[in-house]
Amino acid sequence: MALRWAPSIGDFSFFGIGFNHNPGFWLDQAELPLGINTSISFAYSSLEFGDFLEFSAWNTSVMASRRFGWRFLHATPYASLGYEQSKLTVSYTTSFKGTNDEPLKVGFEDEGENALRFTSGLNLRLGVLDISADYTLAKYDAMSLVFGLGF
Repeated sequence: MALRWAPSIGDFSFFGIGFNHNPGFWLDQAELPLGINTSISFAYSSLEFGDFLEFSAWNTSVMASRRFGWRFLHATPYASLGYEQSKLTVSYTTSFKGTNDEPLKVGFEDEGENALRFTSGLNLRLGVLDISADYTLAKYDAMSLVFGLGF
């Protein structure tokens, strides 16, 4: 379970929640044959800035991985298939006057180019150092490289 939150500062607010769960937990079998771990995940986030801006996004995915090695020295290849959706709404009133001498209202709404995505990557655990690299195939492909400390 993940919770993302920022205290409201003026008109700004941010909230997010998500979970990642291994369904094998309910089957008394955390791993599938050959030591493959699976999980399902869902996440939602929203950001608001007064009446001016609203943004929300969610994603869901199924994942599989296989760890080779020991707790603090291992390599874990992983893959996931997911879907994501997002929406942005902007609305504000300008100080410019329209033809009827009323302030002009400006606004638009945009939905993300939402589609399936496939991610494949590798995590290396070297003592307390975690290094992950992955590549995502989607409408807009992406690569990531992450360094972290874990205890």
